[in-house]
Amino acid sequence: MKILLLIITCFMLCSCSYVEVNNLDIVNSIAIDYLDSNYILKLEVITNDDVTILDGTGKSISEAFESITLKTENNIYLAHLDTVFFTESVDLDKLINYFLREEKVNTTFYLLLTDSIDIYSKEVLG
Repeated sequence: MKILLLIITCFMLCSCSYVEVNNLDIVNSIAIDYLDSNYILKLEVITNDDVTILDGTGKSISEAFESITLKTENNIYLAHLDTVFFTESVDLDKLINYFLREEKVNTTFYLLLTDSIDIYSKEVLG
């Protein structure tokens, strides 16, 4: 009886958590600018068979991501991040610090500095 109770307890404590792929906004690239004390983020997101651009602003990079998260019903998925575009006005130390500390980010992405290119144009993001 004790063994049966132990087995049942083990099954109840072990759980399989998964997220349906259709419920993910898979981020391919990010464009970041710092203007008027606000970070401006544009995410190139792959959902099903479509590519869309999500944007958000905030006093920090985290707040800008939160503002994007509030606009979408899907989870932002950064494990497939390929490229981060940023302008000269973005503090590179804060940018690198954010992405190194964010546990769900793929850290093998490219960092590209843009100085005269409009980071909001379609030529840059895709």
